[in-house]
Amino acid sequence: MWGVEELRTLVRVILFLYVFISCQAAVAPAAGEVWAAGAGVTARPVVRKAATLPARGWMTLETVHFFIHFPPGSEQLARKVAVEAEAAHRSLVPLLEHIPDEKTHLVLADTTDLFGGEAHPTPYNCIVLNPVYPDNIAYQTGVLPGGGEKWLATLLLHEYTHILHIDMKDGATAGLRQLLGRVPTLAFPNSFQGPGVIEGYAVHQEELEGSGRGEGSLYRMFLKAAVIYDNIPTWDQINGYYELKQWYPVSPPYLFGYDFIDYLARVWGEDKLAEVHRHFTALPLYGFGSALEKSLGLPFKELWAKWRQDLVARFRDMSPEEIDARTKGETLPVLGRRVLWPAFSPDGRLLVYGAEGGVTSSLRYLTFSARGYSDRHLVDGQIGYSNGVAWLPDGSGVIYARLEYDRQGRFLSDLYLYDLKKKSEHRLTEGYRAFAPTVSPDGRHVIFLSRQAERTRLLIGEMMGGRLSAPPQVLWPPVQPAESGAATERITYVSWSPGGNTLALALTTAEGESELGLLSLVARGSTYAAGSLKVIYKGNADHRELSWSPDGRYLLFASDSLGSYNIQAYDLETEVFYQVTEDPLGAFAPAVSPDGRSWVYVVYRGDGFKLVREDWRPAGWRRWPAAEEAGPAAGSAGETAWWPAAAEEDLALFTSTIRLTPEETASAFQSTGEGTVEEARTSRRSLAPWEIDLLQLVDPESFQVRPYNALLSLTPRYWLPVWDDESGNILTGIATANHDALRHHAYDIGLKVGGSLAAYDLHYRFSPDPVINRRTIGLRLSGMRLIELETDEVRRLLSGKDYGELYTSIAWPRADGQSGLKLMWQWEKETGHSTVNRTALAWTWAEQHGAGVIERSKGWQVTAHLGWPLKEKEAGMEASWWMDYGRINSWRLKAGGVLGMQTKEEILLGERNEPWRIRGAARTQGGKYAALTTFEATLPLVAVKRGLVDYPFFVDGFSATLFVDAGVTGRHLLESRWQATAGLELVAAGSADFGYSLSELCLGAARPLDGSAPFKFYFRLVRRL
Repeated sequence: MWGVEELRTLVRVILFLYVFISCQAAVAPAAGEVWAAGAGVTARPVVRKAATLPARGWMTLETVHFFIHFPPGSEQLARKVAVEAEAAHRSLVPLLEHIPDEKTHLVLADTTDLFGGEAHPTPYNCIVLNPVYPDNIAYQTGVLPGGGEKWLATLLLHEYTHILHIDMKDGATAGLRQLLGRVPTLAFPNSFQGPGVIEGYAVHQEELEGSGRGEGSLYRMFLKAAVIYDNIPTWDQINGYYELKQWYPVSPPYLFGYDFIDYLARVWGEDKLAEVHRHFTALPLYGFGSALEKSLGLPFKELWAKWRQDLVARFRDMSPEEIDARTKGETLPVLGRRVLWPAFSPDGRLLVYGAEGGVTSSLRYLTFSARGYSDRHLVDGQIGYSNGVAWLPDGSGVIYARLEYDRQGRFLSDLYLYDLKKKSEHRLTEGYRAFAPTVSPDGRHVIFLSRQAERTRLLIGEMMGGRLSAPPQVLWPPVQPAESGAATERITYVSWSPGGNTLALALTTAEGESELGLLSLVARGSTYAAGSLKVIYKGNADHRELSWSPDGRYLLFASDSLGSYNIQAYDLETEVFYQVTEDPLGAFAPAVSPDGRSWVYVVYRGDGFKLVREDWRPAGWRRWPAAEEAGPAAGSAGETAWWPAAAEEDLALFTSTIRLTPEETASAFQSTGEGTVEEARTSRRSLAPWEIDLLQLVDPESFQVRPYNALLSLTPRYWLPVWDDESGNILTGIATANHDALRHHAYDIGLKVGGSLAAYDLHYRFSPDPVINRRTIGLRLSGMRLIELETDEVRRLLSGKDYGELYTSIAWPRADGQSGLKLMWQWEKETGHSTVNRTALAWTWAEQHGAGVIERSKGWQVTAHLGWPLKEKEAGMEASWWMDYGRINSWRLKAGGVLGMQTKEEILLGERNEPWRIRGAARTQGGKYAALTTFEATLPLVAVKRGLVDYPFFVDGFSATLFVDAGVTGRHLLESRWQATAGLELVAAGSADFGYSLSELCLGAARPLDGSAPFKFYFRLVRRL
């Protein structure tokens, strides 16, 4: 029977859930178009499109080796992924001779516009896939937008390589996994090989599809520059978790790790490479070098030297001086190691460009005058994936795309306009996943690319007063891919001609070919309609960054048709292609000045991308031979229809993408197994488990679809032994944790017993958001009990203390920071005492900005609680703030503070009480309120950036920090007691586990400012991650 206390508890839970639901409704995106009006201005549309990731209705497609979880409406994509995943399994298993113990979960998470995925071997094998075509990510990762439909196969090969590679087990690790299950880290020894091996091996296996980034033009350019400019890092630098002195265009584990692994495979063979992994799995403590020596017969140092010799022999064909001598024109003084999409203002006085690498990601601009150049900051933002910027014809603003979190927490691209007169930024679109903007010559329209599932389309919107006057409409193609069901081409770049009647397009076909096309535009009332498409080039080259000469005669673009990227041009009058630059490393992003007297383009050098300006001289160009060799489409005046008219059935579509050559789907998968059986019969040996696995019939028509079931992945996968020391009792027990594939549900369980004590800790979390977990509701129960042994030897739980917490939280992520809110109801119950209830609220906010090489960040957090019943007069508050200002990878200035108040317990201010720590304090003092502030200045002393060869221990460097700590406590303002110290800390920063454990070792000396005590010397270890 329910009493008063139980009814109060029920009311609290109902109120708690009401607040939670109300918070979610307040931020839920509205369907359709939303009109936003600012104070004192006429209402103008902020164009939004309802495109949400559903929380319900998810389905699961089960194959022989995978569970593929997908949102409603994505079954066609899920079936394509299923075929490619099974194909990846067939390709990779014979190489590693390993199969997982259970099926791999694969989640199609449409949460970002960034191409890629994540592989997690614990607590179960799971791949989270971002099904986004790689149309704009090349400079950051080396991934090119070619390969047609192979992009999905390449992505799956990379991620599934991680799964099989790290899942390998042998010797003691096999026994450990059989005994305790999939214990994180300990049961997966290959995770200790380091990112150079893990990522390098995965990039190497992308070549199984024939379109991996390892053999692409960008990787070759990056490696060649590293050789010529002598910027090849050591193995420990590749694996370390720190910023290297030398800047690299892509992550060193991917770039150099790939080339080292690829060298080993070329010289010793794939089977020997797999043998190295098996040796390391059996004896991980001896290091990766030991496994290499055991398999290949040479010590790691000699193998590394041989690889360097091979790398140099392949790429060193000239010196840095020879490259600089071939650079024509003038190198402009821009900031950033990665310079993107330069564009002249209509009057030619400004040159806007994107800047990344060594600076805060931002748009910047150069001003031209008789006194020279001046570089200035325009606006911060994740603009590295914009695929171009566009000026308004009157020069009043710039349109660009940048990544930002939407209301569901997805990281998506949309259009923004920066108004140079008002010096402010405002958003043009929301939810359109827009990029690559281009503006009409009269400034009345903007055309941009919009992602739709796996494909892109052209949208056109009408501009009015610097904003879109209405939702944009589909310009091209007229038939949507989702409606036709057919594999089609994808657009990656677009540029509007100065005459206003033509769009230049860069496309890739479903077969992996590249096309350049001219799409005619027809004026219809106040807008435009698409005419016919004229394909002027068709081949295997990658074309990017299209732009026009001011007179509209020449179309310029960067192309790797001759092996490395250089600028080419197409003459619309003569229909002839020309080679404009012949840079030995690479040239990109051409832009001609409005007066037609000069032009700029980007070149790559050993320390990053450079912006070059030279005279505009078309008469000096030579014809581009690749155009004549490319096929009948090059220079052709023919017109093509973009979308096939006939639609195909889903099943026929996805089965046609199988890449194992035989026509029959089932026999295609079966062929690998048949070869294995024949080899086993010839050698008269029994089949290994992985060989038996390959004999299974894989028929895509038999793949079943059913509603998503969290229990498929939610059951415990391991039981980890744990221990603790409590009141002189050594407690031992077990712990486990898990979450389902969509991360709707998660839990942690811990049970410990020792001496006369027993302890438990249970934590459950639920999130209605799939994958992202922006909103959460959770319950934590923990406690400790005394144990008494009765005469019948049966344990009986006696007095103890229990703690509980019911909470809900919501986060609002932003590209420049994050804010969040957490509401908690806590209770404590101790035997013989009444229950203590407490309601608490925590609010956090943080942001980060920068200007060039200077970056700054700040944030605060406020937590308040109120105890129940009110007659207990228990309440408290704690507010903290921080600011950080400094040069990237150099000096830092920091300030912070905390303010607190308690009605019952005292706040202790002293040398060892975080966050109320005063370094070198002469005494510990307490009070009902307290305030503390800290100022720090840090200077780097020595940048080590080295590790222990192939072991997971690294030293970042040494620095010195001057600080002042000051605090005050008291029962009320009239009884305040101050305490302030100043001192110096010598800090050694390092990491273990390849960056999973970041720490700072601090040796300090401090004394009170009033001279009441001598210097205190202390030592402390600060764990950063």
